[in-house]
Amino acid sequence: MEDEKNLLNEVATGSYNASDRPFDFVEADAETALVCEPDDTVREKISNALRKLGYQITEVSSAV
Repeated sequence: MEDEKNLLNEVATGSYNASDRPFDFVEADAETALVCEPDDTVREKISNALRKLGYQITEVSSAV
């Protein structure tokens, strides 16, 4: 519980750096997927299909 408070405080104050802890907000034992697709329609369809399977999705339109 204390770790969660510290994490929320870091986010609230702007001192949180996700580059070294990208999965802090992912539930334990959760299935995750990164969908990188430039076409909005295709990306949305893939993401929706994965969500229906129980995945937590992060969407981006570019790997750059």
